[in-house]
Amino acid sequence: MKVETRKMKKVTLIMVPYPALGHVTPMFHLASSFLQLPDCNYTFAPVLLLPHFLHRQISATATNDVDPRISLVPVPEEDDGEDEPPPSPADFFAIDKAMEQSSSPAGQMEAVVRDIVACSGDGGCDVCMVVDLLVSSAIGVGRRCGLPVAGFWAVDLLAHQLIAAIPQLVATGLVHPHSGIPQYPGIPIVDVLPHDQPALSTDDLPWLIGSPSARSARFKFWNKTLQRSTTQLQYLLVNSFPDQNVLHHQQKQQQPKILQVGPLMPKHQVHTSNNVTFWEQDPACLHWLDTQKPNSVLYIAFGSWVSPIGEPKVQALATTLEALHVPFVWVLGPAWRQGLPCGYEKRLSASQRGMVVSWAPQMKVLGHVAVGCFLTHCGWNSMVEAVRCRKPMLCYPIAGDQFANCARIVEEWRVGVRLSGFGRVDLEEGMKSVLGDGEMSGKLERLCEVSLGDEARVRASDNLSAFVDLVFN
Repeated sequence: MKVETRKMKKVTLIMVPYPALGHVTPMFHLASSFLQLPDCNYTFAPVLLLPHFLHRQISATATNDVDPRISLVPVPEEDDGEDEPPPSPADFFAIDKAMEQSSSPAGQMEAVVRDIVACSGDGGCDVCMVVDLLVSSAIGVGRRCGLPVAGFWAVDLLAHQLIAAIPQLVATGLVHPHSGIPQYPGIPIVDVLPHDQPALSTDDLPWLIGSPSARSARFKFWNKTLQRSTTQLQYLLVNSFPDQNVLHHQQKQQQPKILQVGPLMPKHQVHTSNNVTFWEQDPACLHWLDTQKPNSVLYIAFGSWVSPIGEPKVQALATTLEALHVPFVWVLGPAWRQGLPCGYEKRLSASQRGMVVSWAPQMKVLGHVAVGCFLTHCGWNSMVEAVRCRKPMLCYPIAGDQFANCARIVEEWRVGVRLSGFGRVDLEEGMKSVLGDGEMSGKLERLCEVSLGDEARVRASDNLSAFVDLVFN
């Protein structure tokens, strides 16, 4: 008897991440999720388009372990006649300018995409683009090439809801229509977000970063992004766990259709090295953690994108840690160590009370039995990793979506506390609150199961499968 074999349709996924680690990493995980879709009639070939400088940096980092099924393709730098260095990851506006140039009709990205489309067509493949909303200009590249394009939101849906609420915030007079500056600072935001979301105020809006002119420029950026996404996208894949109440609220928004497909994280990530990083990780901190008592160490990291807390706060935190004799691992890049007190690292080395490292294997650190809690900027990836490793959080949000994320941690999930500063009382009371709360470990256990367990993964996978069916059937 002849057994019929199911013919699989080939699909090339052209994926355009925003060139910052907190966006590139979940885009890699999204690519992996497509590859692991169960009972699927398609075989996927993910292709990540990266600016040339970032492609070079990732390729040169020895600790990266990229799935060979995921192709990394560099987009050549724009030749504008000026010999300028690549934009710094911390320079939001320089990156936006570079990505707008690259994805313009005269830019380099479109030629790369057309080459991929031509090669895929020769092999009988369908082609689709997935574009990080922070690179919304790339939506136009896909449309000019005749491709279906989906958006990707790399962080929690709540942050997107704040962006989508801009027209209502303006209409109700809560923010200035041109600058986005709150007309009434600290006023609760009501009626524009689902009622079951954490309470937020006009101080928590994600464009309120930096000087007044920088805030106004970021507000214009988000207006531009919102206009492109609502007029040019049918689907938006969101890196947060499916929530039926949120989805019901989103039905009021006709376009794009939101599909929650996260949190995007490998199932066995704690004990593997599948994360992509831009910098070499320092494994020495893991050996040091092996010498510490269980739940005794404070892990400190403020992310990879926006500038850290500034030299005065670096000094204040360092002084407090030294005074409290708290064992710690602190991720602090060389450029910011000038804020450390004189002789600080030498004293640490002599006392063995803590370590300052340039970059750490975060999931392995958080998963270590010696780590008791996590002092974090509340970046979405970091807080999901903390939940995965069941670590309570001391929250010190700095910018963007981090204020909304902090509200979720402290008010909704109740697995952390917010710090107002880095003084001795702030840190001592904060650690007592999270380490002395006997119920917090149980909350973390339940939250991990609900948001990252098998049922949550099935719901996320079902949403991703639904997206595939909608686009290709």
